[in-house]
Amino acid sequence: MIQPRSDKSVDQAQSTTSRPDGTDSVEGTSAAEDAEQTVIVSEEEQCLSRIVDHVEQRRNLPVERPLTASDYDAQLLALRDELSTARLEDVPPLLEQMERLQSLADQRRKEQSQGSIDLRSPYFGRMVLEENARRREVLIGRGTYLDTKAGIRIVDWRDAPVSRLYYRYQQGEDYSEIFGGKAVDGEVITRRSLSIAETKLRRISCPQGTFARLANGGFRRLDVASAHLSGGEGSATRPEQVRRGALGVGDDALSDDKSLREITALIDPRQFELITKQDSGLVVIQGGAGSGKTTIGLHRLAYLAYNDKRRFRPDRMLVVVFNDALCRYIAQVLPSLGVEGVAIRTYGHWAARLRTTHLLGLPTDYAAETPGSVTRFKKHPAMLRWLDEFMVSMADQFGEQLRAAVERAGHPQASQRLLDEWKASRARPLRHRAHLLLAMAREHGETLGTDLRVAVERIATAIDARGKDVVSAW
Repeated sequence: MIQPRSDKSVDQAQSTTSRPDGTDSVEGTSAAEDAEQTVIVSEEEQCLSRIVDHVEQRRNLPVERPLTASDYDAQLLALRDELSTARLEDVPPLLEQMERLQSLADQRRKEQSQGSIDLRSPYFGRMVLEENARRREVLIGRGTYLDTKAGIRIVDWRDAPVSRLYYRYQQGEDYSEIFGGKAVDGEVITRRSLSIAETKLRRISCPQGTFARLANGGFRRLDVASAHLSGGEGSATRPEQVRRGALGVGDDALSDDKSLREITALIDPRQFELITKQDSGLVVIQGGAGSGKTTIGLHRLAYLAYNDKRRFRPDRMLVVVFNDALCRYIAQVLPSLGVEGVAIRTYGHWAARLRTTHLLGLPTDYAAETPGSVTRFKKHPAMLRWLDEFMVSMADQFGEQLRAAVERAGHPQASQRLLDEWKASRARPLRHRAHLLLAMAREHGETLGTDLRVAVERIATAIDARGKDVVSAW
């Protein structure tokens, strides 16, 4: 959620005038503040230019194609086939070779992941850290690119431990964290949020102010010193609030930020904690409209998909929202976070699919003339209690039938096991209990005897049929 934050150390600009060097000066600001803008913009443009030049030179180097992880996997498959027909004395060396190839494949995957950045927007955050009188620069992005000899460290916000410093600490603050089991203390000398598009620096946000590129190539200090994500009902930018500019019309300094492309850079410490929670269980995020729930949810989805690609596959994810406008907005944001192919549905569409799937033949149209008294009756909390009581009563009836069948059969040991399993499954849905009875009857048919097995199958079939007849239950 975007919320303006004023920097009291910087006077708000009243108007701008162009200078011969292409930059804009702000009337009413001091020469020191103008120099401050020049220094900050120069530092960030030099950093971006250095990164772009280095990556392009490295990509243009004529090198032989190295073996990929897929090549190693193919060799592993060949060894596996060879292992099935090998002599007993040849098995140990083959297994040793397979372990070595597996290790090489894992290392190659790691190396390949450390060169995957989008050069058009290689990073969105920059930090300068000081530890034991030694300074180092760390860039935060959506990919990893490391070349320690050249002093380039671009780390992925989703898995690099050092990225925690960017989200947890502000410029000038001391930090103390555990990295790799080792305590690390230091100070954040510089912390800036950046917007880069098509390899061009568009916007800089830092404690000294917010600077945006103009159409003429210069930079201007904006009235709003910086922006950050924070709680507060109604203050988040909603998709329907994003301004749509006409061709050649609008504020040049803001034209590249309307889609909130670098919203990842604006996450605050509390939101980062929710996004990066462990992947087991549920994370419930409560708040009013506009408090940033959607931002946290989408980034958590991207975080889980990145850290466990097999378990959290995009084609097995589902995003449910309440209106089509939010569906369209999420469909644009998720690909920019590196997640594509996620199903996005409105609640109405999702609920209608569930109804038609589970209740065959049910009309899909809503009755627009439903009386208010009928709607209130169906939604009354007492209905839930009545439904629960009805299901308990139905289960008790089938339980009595099962007990009577067991008494007639006269097989004490097997019969008692049936009754115990029925009682132990009382917390499960009724149809699940029916399937459990059927499975036991077929598995222990010889022990139960023909009469009891047939009776149990008949009772289980009746339970399953009654469980599917929702209309009769109603």
